[in-house]
Amino acid sequence: PIVTITNPAVSPANSAGSTYNVAATVLNVSGMSEILVSVNGAAQTFAYNAVTHVVSFTANLMAGSNNVTVSAHTASGSDSKTVVLQYTPAPPVLPPVVTITSPTSNPFLYDKLTYTIKATILNISSGTQVKFYQNNNLTTGFIYIPASKQFSFNANLNSGANWFKIVATNSE
Repeated sequence: PIVTITNPAVSPANSAGSTYNVAATVLNVSGMSEILVSVNGAAQTFAYNAVTHVVSFTANLMAGSNNVTVSAHTASGSDSKTVVLQYTPAPPVLPPVVTITSPTSNPFLYDKLTYTIKATILNISSGTQVKFYQNNNLTTGFIYIPASKQFSFNANLNSGANWFKIVATNSE
């Protein structure tokens, strides 16, 4: 038999996902009973086309290096090829964290007409991921600086209680 792994074309190969569609050609075998496919030593189910001699299967990958082997064994001999698939999972997307830094207490008593609301907002990349409400009204005009993760808004205060809410969202 002659085994050639055609996908991936190189080894090691990087995988962006936790699965990878592997393909190989296996020549000089009488059927799939003479073929063995494994990922990290565990036998895998696969498809074999006797006309095209193509073996195909989806490899489920673990984080790190994964050894994918296609072997063929006949009465005339054997052949085996192994490729390494490297899978690095994307880091998890952390939820936004909003910490109001000014005022420092709630409720906060203040006797001026304007006040600068300040906050630190983590795990977002731009001000488009922030909604700011003053007295339950969506308000624009705030500043968010991604590099320092600082939010600020110069609020014109109404007489009496003023309510503020900062909502941050990201892809998760």
